[in-house]
Amino acid sequence: MITHTGTGDLSTSLSLSVHDRGHVARIGSRPAQEFARPTFAAGAVLWRRPSGAGVTAGQDGAARAAAGARAGDAVPESADVLVAMVHRPRYDDWSLPKGKVDPGENLPATAVREIVEETGLTPSLGWLLGYVHYPVGSRTKVVYYWTAEVPDGSFVPNDEVDELRWVTPAEARGLATYEADRTVIDAAERVLSLGCARRVLYVRHAKAHDRQGWGGNDDLRPLTKKGRRQAEMLVSELEGYRPTTVSTAQPDRCVHTATPLAQDLGVTLRTDRALGDAVLGDAAPGDATAAGRTHATGGAGSDGSDGSDAASGAAGAGDATGGDAAAAAFARATTAPVSVVVSQGAVIPELISRFAAGTGVETDDMRVKKSSTWVLHFDRDGGLLGADYLASPLPVK
Repeated sequence: MITHTGTGDLSTSLSLSVHDRGHVARIGSRPAQEFARPTFAAGAVLWRRPSGAGVTAGQDGAARAAAGARAGDAVPESADVLVAMVHRPRYDDWSLPKGKVDPGENLPATAVREIVEETGLTPSLGWLLGYVHYPVGSRTKVVYYWTAEVPDGSFVPNDEVDELRWVTPAEARGLATYEADRTVIDAAERVLSLGCARRVLYVRHAKAHDRQGWGGNDDLRPLTKKGRRQAEMLVSELEGYRPTTVSTAQPDRCVHTATPLAQDLGVTLRTDRALGDAVLGDAAPGDATAAGRTHATGGAGSDGSDGSDAASGAAGAGDATGGDAAAAAFARATTAPVSVVVSQGAVIPELISRFAAGTGVETDDMRVKKSSTWVLHFDRDGGLLGADYLASPLPVK
């Protein structure tokens, strides 16, 4: 088994994650190659506010957004929560909800499906906590955990789980059968105490045809067959975070990466030239978009607008640095509690490094693979608290 450092393109062990301001956790692009004979699973520390806490009990961030609350109503997360422990009669144990990956699934999709199956509750994924692993016979069980908020709801006993209890984190540690679950609960309590109020799912577009072999307008370069599959798999990877807005840079490869998710969520896809590499003036090698080029649709947004978003981004580049214009476009696109922005390989690290400056969030070994997602966690004042990196939406097995 690889010795995991929690950097680069390797997954992050929960024990190595920094569960403090500056928390960074990763899922590598090929988890199956990181472990000896792995059996993958995913789950979460389900949490909600005690009745009467906050503006609306059990709703914060993504859950509030899913319920139709205004973006400005978001209440920062807090360690003052109740967490769910489930009893499995087959094992007569108390544990966190989790389950094995089904063929064709990515890990966030597994976590959401298993939570729904075991509890009947619909989660909103939050922080990636990392993984725990342990031997099961001749195999290695590898379980990735998130925090996940759920609105108030009624648990219905089922074949897998016959009882669910909402308890304080301290009570959950006492109830848990396994020491590993206690470690996960500790980590969840620490990150929830940071006070995340807003999340952005910052996606690099899926794999497109090679620029050197493309003779036309670079903005029109389409996705490959693999890229189209990546775009479809991003739906199951990201929908569990319950985003309510999807925005994209103007090149077709960005628009076509964002479209399946926007359609699945039933939201209007917003386009803005200033969300892409063009606004920086120096595009990424192999992912270039010359400054000043327009989308083939004549600059109109994919939501049927007159293209004013794109025009405002281009204008911003003229009276400020490219980085400033990109940051302004990002801010316009990310006012909701959970937003998706699809962009390109130069501007993503540029902005993440800018947001991370002085926060303790480590960006020295930043990767931005095609179809990867950086989940950025911000406090109420817009400060970056931490980040999670999902290297690929493709199935883990």
